[in-house]
Amino acid sequence: MSLRIVVVEDNQLVLEELVVRLNLEGYQASGVDCGESLDRVLKSERVDLLIVDLNLPQEDGLDVIERVRRASPRIRIIILTARSTPSDKEQGYLAGADLYLGKPVRIRELLAAITSLHRRLQEVESVSQRDWLLFTDEWVLETPSGISLQLTAGETSLLQCLALSPKQTASMHCLLDQLAVASDLDGRNLLMVKVSRLRKKLEAVTNEEETIRSIRQEGYRLCFPLKLSYRPLR
Repeated sequence: MSLRIVVVEDNQLVLEELVVRLNLEGYQASGVDCGESLDRVLKSERVDLLIVDLNLPQEDGLDVIERVRRASPRIRIIILTARSTPSDKEQGYLAGADLYLGKPVRIRELLAAITSLHRRLQEVESVSQRDWLLFTDEWVLETPSGISLQLTAGETSLLQCLALSPKQTASMHCLLDQLAVASDLDGRNLLMVKVSRLRKKLEAVTNEEETIRSIRQEGYRLCFPLKLSYRPLR
């Protein structure tokens, strides 16, 4: 797979230099000068990696990154900016960046960073061909076909508990503890409601005949392979 890269940079000279060099390295690279233009690209084609300046017109780069991260969790993001204070870096990572590089940057360092993120992206896609991925820090479930499903905190906790249990089967007591719910009739009824709602979400994005099976007088079993993952990459 040839990595598809979009550079988001309002300095036309810097933008052109980066795009030309990336294409010479064998990547499929193009550039835009603002978040609005990036949105149009994301709606029309696959993008694997973004290189984003923070000082953009109209919309700050941090806001752009936050929007992209919510909508497309699989995209890798490198911040390339002259803003280099510890506070700037902290905000960049909290917004969802995978790497934060300061300007000016040596081109070999940037290419090494891209190679590293590309390798991680390939590893994630290799796993997703077989399994579902649960990004516990973002409450996002990604199907083997690449569909991203936004979950609630409770739904994420349920799936995490099931995935970590032997044979992906968790007792009612374990699931109630995971949700911090009392182990009484009201608590069990609440768990049943949450599992039912989660099933409906899962059934809407998969052809699996059964997603979560009720085990009589025991608990629940997750019926598809699920891997846990974490973002952002640091």
